[in-house]
Amino acid sequence: ARVDVVPMHSDVVGTARGALFVLSAAVATVLLIACINVANLMLTRVVRRRREFVTRVALGATNGRIARPAVMESLLIAFVGGAIGLVLARGGMNVLLTLQPSVVPLAERVALNTVVVLFALGASVPSWFFSRWARAFLPH
Repeated sequence: ARVDVVPMHSDVVGTARGALFVLSAAVATVLLIACINVANLMLTRVVRRRREFVTRVALGATNGRIARPAVMESLLIAFVGGAIGLVLARGGMNVLLTLQPSVVPLAERVALNTVVVLFALGASVPSWFFSRWARAFLPH
């Protein structure tokens, strides 16, 4: 009896290695662009609400009372954006598997699992942190 030993990586990925690498790079680039855009939008909201914040300070509001609604609003926007991204990912995944099922190795096992959902929600948070960080450098 003859046994052929094939590396698992080669068996799973096969000839689609280059395509999967390009797809992963494209997804990472789009994710980075989306996070930067959301951070810029959040920064713009803070700048537009500056007069409101100054008025609240003049009326005696503490920093915590001023920051709490803004932080909650920006976190809500970040997580809703992550949820929308998951819905779009689900649709894109279905389209990709419908159009080119032979290109994706182990296509029948492709799914949005807990790890993917946690990663997407975790990737939503950097845009929130960036907007908070950028706000610290605005002149007061």
